[in-house]
Order: sequence, then C-alpha cells, then structure tokens
Amino acid sequence: MLKVLKQQPDLKNAYGVLELYSADPEMRRQVEERLRTDQNYVYQLAARYQLGLEEGIEKGIRDKALETAKKMSNLGIAMNQILEITGLKEVDLKDLVENDSRKI
Repeated sequence: MLKVLKQQPDLKNAYGVLELYSADPEMRRQVEERLRTDQNYVYQLAARYQLGLEEGIEKGIRDKALETAKKMSNLGIAMNQILEITGLKEVDLKDLVENDSRKI
C-alpha cells in the first residue's frame, strides 16, 4: 500500500484525508452527510433530466402527428381517417384545420 501511495500523490492526499476523517467521529459524520446530500442532488438531477427527455419525446411524437395530419388534410383525406391513422383527438385536428384556414 505504501508503494502505491508514494507513486500516486493524489491517492496519498486522499488517504491522509481519509485517516483524518476516520479519527474524528464528528468530522466523519459531516462528510457522510455531505455525501448523502450530494447523492440526493445527483439523483434529483437525473430524475429531472429523464422527465424532460420523456416530455421532449412525447412533444416530438405529437408534433409529427400534427404535421402528418396537416398533410393528410391538405390531400383531402377524411377527418375520421386522419384521426384513426394519427391517433390525434378530434379537438386537436379541428384546432389544426381552423389555424390553417386562418393563415389563408
């Protein structure tokens, strides 16, 4: 162990800090609490990231369905067929058609 510590100064420093914290129960408790706090923060960030990713994917799927519905509507395909194929709700399609007709 001493040979490794001599070759790796960072490990030597970490080992010294570890010995210092191990000797003082209060200091060890503070370090452990800080580590738990940091772990909780990282887990929260990961959960938020995952939620944002899922929301982004859902939005992308919905936007693509709306784009497809618009193209189908422009081709004269019946509303009930568009709804069945895209999986959109009738209100979404009506809003899309109304917004599209306002631009004309």
